[in-house]
Amino acid sequence: MFGGLSMNILSVTTQKPHSTGSGTYLSEVVRALDRQGHRQAVVAGIYHSDIVSFPDGVTFHPVYYTAPGESPLPGDLDFPVLGMSDRMPYPSTRYSRLTAEQFEALEKAFISAVGEAIDRLRPDIILCHHLYLLTAILRKAFPEQRIYGICHGSDLRQMQNLCTGEAGYGREPFSVKDVLENVRGLNRIFALHQAQKKTIMDCFRLPAEQVSVIGTGYNDKIFFPGETNASAAAGPHRFIYAGKICREKGIPELLDALEQLREETDVPFELHLAGGCTDSGLWTRLNPGRNQPPKVGEITSHSFPIRYHGLLRQEVLANLYRDCHTFVLPSYFEGLPLVLIEAMACGLNTLCNDLPGVREWLRSEIPENTTCFIPMPPLIASDRPDPDALPQYVFTLKAALKEILEESHASGQTRRIPDTSGASWDAVAKRIVF
Repeated sequence: MFGGLSMNILSVTTQKPHSTGSGTYLSEVVRALDRQGHRQAVVAGIYHSDIVSFPDGVTFHPVYYTAPGESPLPGDLDFPVLGMSDRMPYPSTRYSRLTAEQFEALEKAFISAVGEAIDRLRPDIILCHHLYLLTAILRKAFPEQRIYGICHGSDLRQMQNLCTGEAGYGREPFSVKDVLENVRGLNRIFALHQAQKKTIMDCFRLPAEQVSVIGTGYNDKIFFPGETNASAAAGPHRFIYAGKICREKGIPELLDALEQLREETDVPFELHLAGGCTDSGLWTRLNPGRNQPPKVGEITSHSFPIRYHGLLRQEVLANLYRDCHTFVLPSYFEGLPLVLIEAMACGLNTLCNDLPGVREWLRSEIPENTTCFIPMPPLIASDRPDPDALPQYVFTLKAALKEILEESHASGQTRRIPDTSGASWDAVAKRIVF
């Protein structure tokens, strides 16, 4: 904050501002900056059917994409929303599959929307989410503007795949060199934790002083322990995963581990899955014989009960957390997972792969956390485990799940509630503007 004065801040993302972890991050930072008295605008990519909600006084400048099965209106981009991850919880376009015509249309649409927002807001800062294509485009298009970039992890995965020539990459209609050079030209870059800061410095060849760690937060008005539900205290132990339902998040291995656990214990348990499932490779695993996305409801073709909830609003997800016991995140690649902190704030046991930087950040900001960390299997790509290492990984995951299950059963499924006040959006917002 310049001299403690209110600022004009423009936040920008190519994708939906209320879906996925980075979308939630953008929305919560906008709300925190609003509470601190800053004047704001947002540019984001959405469908006409999307509902967008920001504080009163925040101006929204949409760039409209075209949802599958719909016809574009004049001025719309005629393809689905760009997804920073190759698997999004909603229909999306992969960066690696952009055509030259789509790239040109994307560049024109966002430069126009951001230019309009600049004319109206006269921003002191443009805050770009993801260190990737759009951030590079805007750095080049608006050289006189003060532009900051926030890394979310999935952008680094795109850059790593692009630079190493991972299968399916390398045919993009934009230059890797341009992205690297223009991201280097940002006025400031924000990392979620120290390990990510080092990766950013290595990837973009940046000095340490250009990259700051700002962490993450959670909404304590939504995610809190509340009263202990009778249904949570009694009945089967409820494991829950929330996020994209896909192979890169370790869902097949979680199912394998729970199948093995079912053979070793008489303690009843069930699995709840919350999130979108666009990974066709998992459809038949969740619903054998049916090559289509799972439907909301109970999945009965397993040795233990599974209930699929689909995409949930945050308030609904928080209520579901409070009705469960243990949150499991077997993901192979994350920035700093919001879902882990949100589940912790609701009083759940937390089990997570030992992802780079996460353990250290939690130890610093939530020292009372009791997260069980599972050693990561070796990776053969940024989010793909070595198949030869998976049997040992599944065994280790199963053993950890079993220990939590039996300890929880012996204690009457009591809750562990650490002090999560160190992870606040207001603190994140202050680190951005100071």
